[in-house]
Amino acid sequence: MIEILNDFSLIVRELLSHSNNDPTHTYTKGAISMIKLTTDNTQRAIERCRELKPRVKFIKDRLHVVYSADTSNVYHVQFDIQNGEKFGVCECKSSKKSLVCYHLIAGATANIYRLYNVDTHVSLVLVTS
Repeated sequence: MIEILNDFSLIVRELLSHSNNDPTHTYTKGAISMIKLTTDNTQRAIERCRELKPRVKFIKDRLHVVYSADTSNVYHVQFDIQNGEKFGVCECKSSKKSLVCYHLIAGATANIYRLYNVDTHVSLVLVTS
């Protein structure tokens, strides 16, 4: 288990860079409807992620397992980029309502962290200052 994210805001800025803030867009990848991640629609989830510090496990590129911080639930989160826009989906109830959940933020953060630390194939714990 590796503890990360003392510079949480830097990673979140990377997550949202180059996204315009039109939160109404989703896109469908196969049978999966993915939520566009924007500065506006991620703020609450970012704060919740900071508070709860969920555990994240890498599965493969853009696919992670996030262990719920306040229950025993486990969620798969998946990401994609289309035309420079970032999209994600989670198995939780919030994501099914097209809301960005803290599981998505946790998985996206771990995904970005992994991109900059390619040899990281272990579980991560989100730790913020």
